[in-house]
Amino acid sequence: MKHYKRIALILILIAFTGCTHYRTNSEIEFDSLNVNGMKPSIPVGTVSVERHKYTVIEKVTAIVKKLFVFNPDPTKEQVDIVLAEKGKEKGADAVINVNYVSGVGMDTWGYIEATGDAIKIDKSNTPVK
Repeated sequence: MKHYKRIALILILIAFTGCTHYRTNSEIEFDSLNVNGMKPSIPVGTVSVERHKYTVIEKVTAIVKKLFVFNPDPTKEQVDIVLAEKGKEKGADAVINVNYVSGVGMDTWGYIEATGDAIKIDKSNTPVK
């Protein structure tokens, strides 16, 4: 009888870990690695701003954490969506100079963190030559 209880407990744990959920430091939530067609609301990372004048508003940080050990690790696509939202909340047109860090933390089985400069592009001037 003891073995049946253990097997039942293991099956219950597997059933719950099969639901992929991720926690972020924003209102955005992900149920799986599939971002369901979501894209960053403003450009993130590889933005060509060298020819434009811009002002750095401030640094923004986004974090995506997985909740269960058996879930796949969070992706750059997920954290870019959150980073864009954080930049947009600050009034940015883009987020540049993005750095990514990933690993395992004290309160998570895996995470990815992105930090970048939220910028406002000066659209009144012509591009710098």
